[in-house]
Amino acid sequence: MPMPKNKIKKPLTLDELAEYNQEVLFPALEERFATKNDLRQMKEEIKEETRDGVEKLLIKADKILKKMDDKETEEASGLALYKRHDQKLDDHEARIAKLEIKV
Repeated sequence: MPMPKNKIKKPLTLDELAEYNQEVLFPALEERFATKNDLRQMKEEIKEETRDGVEKLLIKADKILKKMDDKETEEASGLALYKRHDQKLDDHEARIAKLEIKV
C-alpha cells in the first residue's frame, strides 16, 4: 500500500543529522554514560577517601599499639619487682633458717 504524500519524509541530510546528534543524541549519551573526565574525577575521589580511611585506621592502630606497649612495659616492671621480692624472701628465709639453727 503506497504511503500518502503527507507521510512521506524527505531524506535526512548530513547537516540535519549532525544537528540532531549535537542537540539530542550526545546530551542523552552524556546523561547515561560516564565520560573520561567523570571517571578521572571518580578515581581521584576514591583515592582521597581511601587515603582518609587508611589515615584514620593507622591513627587507631597507633593508639592500640601504644596501649599494648604500655601494658608490656608495666608487666615487665611488675615482673622485675616480683623477682626482687622473691629473692629477698628467699634470702630472709635462709637467714631465718640459720638463726633458728643457732638458737
